[in-house]
Amino acid sequence: MAFTGKTAIITGGGSGIGRACALGLGKQGARVAVWDVNGANAASVADEVKDLGVRALPVRIDVSKFEQIEAATRRTLDEFGRTDILVNCAGGSRPTTVDAGEDFWEEAFALNFTSARRLTTALLPGMRLRRWGRIVNISGTMEPRGLNAAVAAKAALHLWAKGLACEVAAEGVTVNTIQPGRINSEQ
Repeated sequence: MAFTGKTAIITGGGSGIGRACALGLGKQGARVAVWDVNGANAASVADEVKDLGVRALPVRIDVSKFEQIEAATRRTLDEFGRTDILVNCAGGSRPTTVDAGEDFWEEAFALNFTSARRLTTALLPGMRLRRWGRIVNISGTMEPRGLNAAVAAKAALHLWAKGLACEVAAEGVTVNTIQPGRINSEQ
């Protein structure tokens, strides 16, 4: 695969699977916006991508804060003009108990589902207009070992993506969800 001339946003791109996605897409020629809650990590990975000979933009963002998604999207589009590839990799485990409060559940869904849905919704019109786009959601286990709010949110992500894939496939946009299982990374 070659992605020369394409632009990718990788949420959670500052470490682990997101870092690997950013570097992989950079090696294939894509310009990469590395979005991460840790600005230093985003900058470090963006430097690694630049060392591959392609443009990269580090963006410090907490994707669970929806106003930050809008600002980061504008910044990325101002830098690159468009987004062709979106990898929704930001997320995190949220083990819990049956009596966890609503704030806990809302944060888990904001980070692990709603942020990906909102960002996809913001970028989808451009992809549809160009009749080319790739949306990849990094999920998690669908077989929980205990109660975890992130597992429920990632299950929602998985099923939402399947429905969206049916809606946009004829327009040249693919939507996939990957369940990587256990990965030896910072998380």
